[in-house]
Amino acid sequence: MSDPEELADPFQRTISEPIGYYIAQKGAEDTEWSYSGGDRQWLPIPSYPLALSWSSSIDLSGYALQGKTFFPVTGFLQQSPVIALDAGAAIHMMTVISSVPLDVDRLLADVTVGTTPDLSTQEWETVLYCRSETYMATTTTPSAFNYLTLQNVGQSGSLEPTAADKLFIYRIALPIGVTALANDFTRIQLPGCRVGLIGQMADEPQLEYMMRLKRSYELANQV
Repeated sequence: MSDPEELADPFQRTISEPIGYYIAQKGAEDTEWSYSGGDRQWLPIPSYPLALSWSSSIDLSGYALQGKTFFPVTGFLQQSPVIALDAGAAIHMMTVISSVPLDVDRLLADVTVGTTPDLSTQEWETVLYCRSETYMATTTTPSAFNYLTLQNVGQSGSLEPTAADKLFIYRIALPIGVTALANDFTRIQLPGCRVGLIGQMADEPQLEYMMRLKRSYELANQV
């Protein structure tokens, strides 16, 4: 049982969500991937089925009922280094934690043009964490496994306090240059990971809390 002193206001919390690995394949004429193994929450993105998305949410309603505000201090992504793509040049990845639901087609558009949702929208404060990565095939890549090498990474996100009763998690994978030959298959392998925020749950003065809650509802209804 937790020591009451540990639950004094404010108290530190790590909020995280695991994202399972995914393995799929496609033939030269296929327009989307066929499941081979891993987490079935990975799905094709409607506007471009060769891109994949994973989404879930974290319930904070217990804290919301207590009138608590979450003050993020930092975000993190822990993952296996193994990512592979047969007959492909690169994979762009983006992982997002948002206080409002987001549209995966819109997220894919952000990945495609090289931006992130918190840098391309006016509602930047709703995107608490965002990490973008580019993996590419190189001359040093072990050809037998078609592993890709991390080429660049960027991290953004507002880390703004939130009174939302739910956080939304998204992960986008956009393969680049998939060129399977006729009568052959292309395989994609995405690593399992854990994404989260470390911060404090705390009480705010009532006026500030009510204004923050009002703002959260306004932004959620704009989606």
